[in-house]
Amino acid sequence: MFFYSLDRLNQNGNILRNFKLGGVVKDSWSNADDALRSAQEIIKDQPKPSVSSFSPFPMVPPVAGMIGPDSISQTIAVQKSLNSYELPQFSYAEKASVLKSEFPYLVHLLPSNTQLAKALLDILVAYSWSYISVVTTEDYNGIDLHNEFTYFLKENHICIATQGMLPKDADEARFDGVIYDLSRYDKARVILCLCDYRTVRGLLLAIKRRGMEGQFVMVGANDWVRQPSVVRDVEGAAHGGLSLFQSYEPVTDFDDYFRSLRPESNHRNPWFKEYWEQKFSCRILGMPHDSNYSKACTGDEQIRTEFEESHDYGLIHKAVNAIAWGLHRIDVQECGERRNCDVMRLINGERLLGYIRQTLQLENSPAGSIWFDEDGEPKAVYAILNYQHIFDGSITGSYRPVQVGIWNNDQLEMDHHPIQWPLGSTKEGMGPPQSVCSQPCSKDYIRVLQHQWSCCWICVPCGPGEISVDEYTCVGLTRTVRPKMF
Repeated sequence: MFFYSLDRLNQNGNILRNFKLGGVVKDSWSNADDALRSAQEIIKDQPKPSVSSFSPFPMVPPVAGMIGPDSISQTIAVQKSLNSYELPQFSYAEKASVLKSEFPYLVHLLPSNTQLAKALLDILVAYSWSYISVVTTEDYNGIDLHNEFTYFLKENHICIATQGMLPKDADEARFDGVIYDLSRYDKARVILCLCDYRTVRGLLLAIKRRGMEGQFVMVGANDWVRQPSVVRDVEGAAHGGLSLFQSYEPVTDFDDYFRSLRPESNHRNPWFKEYWEQKFSCRILGMPHDSNYSKACTGDEQIRTEFEESHDYGLIHKAVNAIAWGLHRIDVQECGERRNCDVMRLINGERLLGYIRQTLQLENSPAGSIWFDEDGEPKAVYAILNYQHIFDGSITGSYRPVQVGIWNNDQLEMDHHPIQWPLGSTKEGMGPPQSVCSQPCSKDYIRVLQHQWSCCWICVPCGPGEISVDEYTCVGLTRTVRPKMF
């Protein structure tokens, strides 16, 4: 997607008339130290803004910005290094709420965890799920989202029956222990998973091992239902689950572009030949590594597979466009008709970031549909997906995610009719399951709270000659007290 976006911009005659965009791709290996090392390799020859003198003809093209990595921990490591260069960094990782003030040159393409927590709470409130279990991945983003979520709990009258914190490298025994703990609170049918993909899959595997498919509704804070690597072979445990992901407009012609790529001509992508070998189970002659395949690639292979575009692709596309249109604004407004403009030889990150934010604040931004409000926050629009069993004419049917709602501008809209719920979580699989600690009390009974939880109580009858005037109070029947109608 990165090179696709560069190619389309360089072919666009309406932008950056005097310049061409280039780029370098590095692998972070999902490690903060490697991400930092790769970033430092990219910027090692770039002068810092504090250096007042620079060559009017720099030996290396100026770096205008950086995109990625794909996790909070890696993003923080890179940003600490980039801050001194005042280079904009676009992050498509989940957004921890505290980073904006710490790193002024960090541009988030995903909304804050505050917005995500509100969306999750609105779903719980919509189905009157007041008694839930919470599982969190023990990383920067998981803990931040957990803190944001619990901040809103009390005002929404939602209680946590039990909660578990799982490290990213949790083993099978840890997952089994969490599911055992959750099963002890049988009235809490909803599991809110503030988790990464690995944690969601670990929980689903544990549910399957314990034979508890259908007993829980998994509500996830990411698009886990869209990830085949998460739900493969655990479809029964995942059935009926809900997940949220930031809605975006797909890049319409990327599929055709990708299918046109060939290993003999795609030299910019250092991993494409490996992908080709794995895709077609064949060996490309001249590859520097030992191939696992004995059959030689013929050159006649064709990519025909339909695939679902990752939301990361769309965010990367928008980030490239945002940088390009920011540079375009500098070129037009500060360079004018001058072809050799000093402003474009040493990019001022603060100035560029200002132009980028101006571009992203337009609702019909040329950089794409994501736009920022006056506080610099991305607009939060979450699609709500339900993992469903589809009867497609085959013997067993198939499973797939189906959109059943949207959260936009602090408003939740759910299409309740097509939602499938886990069959074991509610009578005959009809309607949403209950996830409450206690049922409402009958007439002239009052609540006596247990364990100081506002969600759990026992119902106690009022005494002889008494009536209940509210949920917690009985009074003697007198002329001045009229029975409360229920």
